[in-house]
Amino acid sequence: MSGSIRDRLTIAAAQLREAEHYDSAAAVEAVLAPRGYRLLEEKRGGASNLSLGMTVQLKQALEVAGQEFDVVFSGLAEEALSAVLERGWVPPAPPRARQGTARARTVLNVSIDDDLTRQVRQMLPVLSKKAGYDVKLSQIVIAYICDELGVERPNTAGSDVRTRIPKTLMDHFTREAAARKVSLQSLVEDGIRELLAGRWVPERNPYFTGERGPRTRVWSEKDRAYFVVPLDPELRDGLRDKCDELSAEYGYLVHPGAVVRAILTDALGEPAE
Repeated sequence: MSGSIRDRLTIAAAQLREAEHYDSAAAVEAVLAPRGYRLLEEKRGGASNLSLGMTVQLKQALEVAGQEFDVVFSGLAEEALSAVLERGWVPPAPPRARQGTARARTVLNVSIDDDLTRQVRQMLPVLSKKAGYDVKLSQIVIAYICDELGVERPNTAGSDVRTRIPKTLMDHFTREAAARKVSLQSLVEDGIRELLAGRWVPERNPYFTGERGPRTRVWSEKDRAYFVVPLDPELRDGLRDKCDELSAEYGYLVHPGAVVRAILTDALGEPAE
């Protein structure tokens, strides 16, 4: 059979699905996904499941972003622990739920190399002293996955709005804004003001529509860019309060990064596929 290994594996996965061998097809597809090679690496101590407790809304948001970028959550989880071991990375303190904002909870399951888990668990007392709070393994992994996918958790303190946008889309936004002689910052600020005033609702963002499925377009997982938006405190706090309100109204986690992306998409469009 001619073609690259990836092409042949893609065909094999399709044939397995056609033959209704769904588990085998899923295994092949997992290896083909970005970071999928990590699933084939030799594990000296095997791998174990880790259940990450979170709200249903947060899990929905992560799954939508994960499918859009075609990521493997277990790969991100192992990256999180590797970041701890290699550079002493510790996430900021986890958010505390506001009074009266209790929401249904669920779990996101990931598989992590036992040796990585053991090493990081041994470091938790030192990490907790460094961070000033009781650091837990699940908190490390959740914080890393959220950061990698640009999903801000509710009640997370921060002076700036940070998100991840496909680099191809980010480059398009930058070119279009330059052609129109406007700044991305001003577009975002104006859009937030329109949203807070009730004069604008983003139509193209999946969290603001009645469609609960993920976006059909899949971007390269390596094709992600950070986009940081510094906002004055009044505008930033107003945006986060509005996100809480919309999350309760729509039943989705409407996070600031989703709003920022929707503002830019409505103003500047998307590149042709």
